[in-house]
Amino acid sequence: MIATLHKIDFDLRENEVYKKYKYAKRTLLMWATQYGQHDLMRECLRTKESDVNEKDGAGWAAIHLVDLIDEECTQFESVEDSQLKALDILLENGADVNA
Repeated sequence: MIATLHKIDFDLRENEVYKKYKYAKRTLLMWATQYGQHDLMRECLRTKESDVNEKDGAGWAAIHLVDLIDEECTQFESVEDSQLKALDILLENGADVNA
């Protein structure tokens, strides 16, 4: 499943929406967080692809993006469950709650 997520999310880098908002300087971890991709979040953190506390062009860290997870991002769980799971992943990996 992680290999599939990697293909999808690395393809995201070629996506027109990603290119449009690339100025925001978001990491793959930030995109994975915003879209509730928990396995990809873990993989980004495991491989050190992204710094958990890195901020984008607007000054947002991945922990700020948890709130953007919505119904479109969650297929098999509630929005709240997905947000809590994402928050747990980030906090377990040293996210700064005061970011």
